[in-house]
Order: sequence, then structure tokens, then C-alpha cells
Amino acid sequence: MPQEATLQYVYANGKPVSVIVPLGLWREIESERETAHAPSSSADITSVLDWEPLSAPDLRPYRPDEICWRGRTLRLRQQLVCNISREDGLVVIHNEPLGIRAYAESRESAVRDFAEEFMVLWDEYASAPDEELTPDAIAVKQRLLALVDGERTGEEG
Repeated sequence: MPQEATLQYVYANGKPVSVIVPLGLWREIESERETAHAPSSSADITSVLDWEPLSAPDLRPYRPDEICWRGRTLRLRQQLVCNISREDGLVVIHNEPLGIRAYAESRESAVRDFAEEFMVLWDEYASAPDEELTPDAIAVKQRLLALVDGERTGEEG
């Protein structure tokens, strides 16, 4: 079931604009087609042209058993459980123990961004001497070393 809908409004100057609104507001507008109201900041809207529900984003946890990025693959000893949420219209994949938060317009793009962030952490921390790292960075390094089983190159990610 859709969680959001897109509405297309026409401003007094004739310019149409599409906005994404919560499903509850969309239902309210749908039930009152004759007297549809936009958010108070859009008082100069003259009419609602069209609206349609958007499909709900896939918010199932992301559980990779390997991380692939630019021809490199890191095999993980176990699946990495990452939560997915929506913030400001973006899909966010986050893993708090590693401090990774990847934002994108789609789940697929967020997965790619997450892989890039993971690989950057791996490259920066995995082989760095502890003396060069902060205590928090050392903790992330230890988590990465415990999680990654090995690396392969030559595969697209």
C-alpha cells in the first residue's frame, strides 16, 4: 500500500508544480476534490490538476554478505545488517556500529553509495596503524577486521 502520493497543483501564475504528500493528506484531498487545500505556505494555488499514489519504498533491511565497489569485492564472515529508512524523501541505509549512513533517491542508489562508504572505511582504517587513529576509529577498524573475510578484485560492483 502506498505511503505517499504525488499531487500536481497549478499556481495563480499558471505554473504547475508536483509535490509529494503523506497518504493521509492525499486521502483528505481525494475525499474533498471540490475543496482541496494545499499546505498553508502555498496559498496562491488555484487548482489541483491531478494526483496519484506512489509505491511505497522497499524498507526491508539491507543484509549484504559481500561488498562490491569498482571491481573490488570484500567477502564478509556474516551478513551485515543495515537498517533502511526514509528521511526528507531519500532512502537511507545505515549501520550504526560502523557509522555509515548512505542517502539516495532509490534503494539501488543507496546500496551503491553504502558500498562506496564501506570501501572507503576499509581502505582508510583496515591497514592503518592504531597510533594514527582515534579511539573511535580503532573501534571501527576492529569491527571491520572482524567482519571482512577477504578481498577479491576484478569483479564489477
